[in-house]
Amino acid sequence: MHKLEIKQTGLTLTFPESIAECTREQYLMFTDLNFKFFTGLINFSELKVQLLYKLLDMKRKVNLKKQSEEAAQVAENVWRISELLESFYELKIFKGKKARAVQLDHIDNHLEIIEVGDQKWRGPKAALANISFGQYLAGNDAFHDFHSTKDVEFLDLLVAHLYVPEGKHYNPELVDQRLEAVAQIDVAVKYGVCLFFQACQQWIATNNALDIGGGHLVDLTVLFKKSESNTTGVPGIGLKSTLYDLAETQVFGDLNQTAAHNLFEILVFLVTKHHEAEKLKRDAKSKRTAGIR
Repeated sequence: MHKLEIKQTGLTLTFPESIAECTREQYLMFTDLNFKFFTGLINFSELKVQLLYKLLDMKRKVNLKKQSEEAAQVAENVWRISELLESFYELKIFKGKKARAVQLDHIDNHLEIIEVGDQKWRGPKAALANISFGQYLAGNDAFHDFHSTKDVEFLDLLVAHLYVPEGKHYNPELVDQRLEAVAQIDVAVKYGVCLFFQACQQWIATNNALDIGGGHLVDLTVLFKKSESNTTGVPGIGLKSTLYDLAETQVFGDLNQTAAHNLFEILVFLVTKHHEAEKLKRDAKSKRTAGIR
């Protein structure tokens, strides 16, 4: 947590330095402003200053638009303190250029339950642990489409796939029926779901030691490839083709049954098959090498 000491009053204020340290309310403050920044409604300096005011629940008592020594001093102080909020971000390289990206360190879901009209809808648990492979595929498509187009309709689609009314189970055939209700949700909530999904996807794709119990660790990174053209910074795999290939094997049943299986069960199975395929390649290479001798 950041600490701000005000010597004149002896007051010490604290505010989060990352998403992981945010309360639900603070997270929504961040996602609201970050959405505006992402879509070009505000610049980065404005984001930081506005977020600082919200996190510290400050009210402007000086008109910063009027030129005065007091206004200049206040503006400088606010700007200096707002620089601390750079901790929410990191610099990454996309297509050879530096770009500012949200520090995705939050695989816990700040928004596990959301209100939609007079209903409560339940979403994924931490790290997407409880969603199906089919939900993941559909969510991944909506996520990438949103980043490509910045069209809020894809945010709606992402939420509609990841969240269901309490007591209900995910049914892809009912997603379109829920879109009208999802469209009424505050965009801060929807963008918050998007950032959570992105954080989990990054965690999955870079996880080289997934604990599956019994002292067994699984390296998921063998399934993912990073692409220079991927503006999200999140690597991906040929997900849809994988679903169809698995359905053909009938290991998890038909197409619908395979899609309904838990995401991590499928991923661990794919890692096992990857290692088996790699072993076959090594064995074949060894035989060829032995034959040459």
